Amino acid sequence: MTNFKIKIKIIFFFITICNSAIYSQEGSVLIKKDSTLIKIVELRNEVNSEIYDKNFYSIQLYYGNLDTANKLAKDFSKDFSEWETQIIFETPNYKLRVGKFKKILEAQKELEKIKKIYTSAFILMPNNL
Repeated sequence: MTNFKIKIKIIFFFITICNSAIYSQEGSVLIKKDSTLIKIVELRNEVNSEIYDKNFYSIQLYYGNLDTANKLAKDFSKDFSEWETQIIFETPNYKLRVGKFKKILEAQKELEKIKKIYTSAFILMPNNL
């Protein structure tokens, strides 16, 4: 009989604890946002988006003198009118680059098409040079 009473007391004890835990979870939470924290998060997001925008792959068609780079850019625009061309000067050469790709696989796919006409083309990531 005493074991039975002990078991009932233990069960009653656990039921009491469970009920008190249920009731103790009621309430409201007030969160105050600090304006400096919001500014820091916005600044971080801005910096991350700038980094994301600057990281891309490009296809370089040519490096050498300016006249040839301009001629190739014009010819390329005729063959691939939907593409953006860019001539960049890095001492001592002018470089003709086309396209901006976020993924290397996209760049490789397009490079295969370009290499049919411009055999010396290759992929690079300009900001990592």
